[in-house]
Amino acid sequence: MTLNVADLRALSRLSLLPVLLLLSCAPMLSMQPPIPMRPEASNEYGLAGGVSQAVSGDCVGCLPLAGLTNTGLVGQFWFRHRMDERYRVGVLVSAGNAYAFSAGFQGQMDLFEGEDLRISADVGCGLLWCSAGIPFAFQANPGLWLYGGGYGAITLSSDVKPMLRIPVGFAVNVNDRLQLLGEVSGVWRPTTPNQLGNQMWFLVAGVGAVARL
Repeated sequence: MTLNVADLRALSRLSLLPVLLLLSCAPMLSMQPPIPMRPEASNEYGLAGGVSQAVSGDCVGCLPLAGLTNTGLVGQFWFRHRMDERYRVGVLVSAGNAYAFSAGFQGQMDLFEGEDLRISADVGCGLLWCSAGIPFAFQANPGLWLYGGGYGAITLSSDVKPMLRIPVGFAVNVNDRLQLLGEVSGVWRPTTPNQLGNQMWFLVAGVGAVARL
């Protein structure tokens, strides 16, 4: 892997949000399936929003929405740069009111690349959180990808808390530069340190759009 001027310019953008690295929760949405870019595209910009619903446990910071309790809103922005055919790096910012305040750096490496199946390794870290996962994407039809994976994370703000996340989603091509995404994630985490019996289960549903330029 070699760096050129375009790579260095893209990497310089990754330092635009250093203050946000203090946010300590891992992201609750994925929205970044390992789908191939067109050859002339190097950068990916994504924006997504969704709703989280605690199905077990009480959600601290969540608010009633449409008559439901333990409900929260979440939004996410990310930028990724393709270093070469296998490696991508970027930044991610997530905000909401259900354990969803986070920002950090990400790296993704392709482990397997077939005509209709791609599997990658994904690592993300902020100052007080880290996550790792194995995302995959399957091309069901031309222009339609189904994706999923499994992610584990820890947060380190006032104590160490684990989090598990399993997303299932789809990506559909609008054109060769724009994709629309839809996702549902199951999320688990304990509510208090060292008490795995006191835990929360979330369902998080979101939609997003990705521009690849």
